[in-house]
Amino acid sequence: HGTRKLADGDTIDIEVQAVKMRSAAKLVNEINELWQELETRYVETFLCNADLAARLQEAVAALDEAPDLDQACSKQLLRAFWDHALLPVGFSELADLWYVSAESFGRRCSDPSSFMSELVNVMNATHQGPWRLYGHFALVALAEILAREKDALDSSLSEPLVTCASKIIEEEAASPSAYSHYLQVRACRLLGFFGTPEQEGLLREFCLDSPVPALAEEAEAALLQIRSRHEEQQARPGARQAESSGAAATLLHAQQGQDAAPRVMVPPLEVDTSPEEVTDSKQVNSIVDVTSPAPAQANSSTDTRPSSS
Repeated sequence: HGTRKLADGDTIDIEVQAVKMRSAAKLVNEINELWQELETRYVETFLCNADLAARLQEAVAALDEAPDLDQACSKQLLRAFWDHALLPVGFSELADLWYVSAESFGRRCSDPSSFMSELVNVMNATHQGPWRLYGHFALVALAEILAREKDALDSSLSEPLVTCASKIIEEEAASPSAYSHYLQVRACRLLGFFGTPEQEGLLREFCLDSPVPALAEEAEAALLQIRSRHEEQQARPGARQAESSGAAATLLHAQQGQDAAPRVMVPPLEVDTSPEEVTDSKQVNSIVDVTSPAPAQANSSTDTRPSSS
């Protein structure tokens, strides 16, 4: 044993350290039950029970040390937060816990791609009154999820995500709260992941010169990521070819003038054919040949971005 040779019958003292860890399922059940009990006490007394709040905070913090959450536990945890989102509205002491819960869910949920659509939709749909807490929870959770796994976001969701993050930056700048900078930092992070040069002005106006170092640093990092991604896209052969093809098409159209304009066939006109009203047979079944350039709205693309109102 060590440098000592053991003889028959010698004893060896071994120290064993046991680590007590709650299972993920038990922990999620506990969090759900504590939220429910907090809500029940509030209905009865209109007060926030400090002991229950402390136990809930401890249980949420324990998520980071718990075994990996499976898909069922992840869904149950998110439902628990959605079902009790309005409690933090009445109690400022629960606001910190609300955002810590969002961070924990973002870090610990399994298969995050299955939650992306729901979280983006919630962030997009909730911008008014107390319902904003749902959107803010989704923002924070998404920032955590995408920091660890950017590929979890389907490409069809990137545009609404960027729109929502931009909207939150503007809203928090217009109506500051104790958590405005915290939320703007997370929104900047999302713009850094998926933003385009269109968001550069927003970042410079509301975030880059912030007196809060964390926000200014996040905005600067987002701008660098956006520029780098844009330059990389422009450097691709496909992007250069598309740009030159677009310029050639524009020049050709300008040279052709009206001959290149679309010819629009209007359906036959319906007219009253009674003898006393019809004076010119050309009025019946007439066809209009339009050779002037098509109206601007015919070329405009439909904006499919969800409303951020």
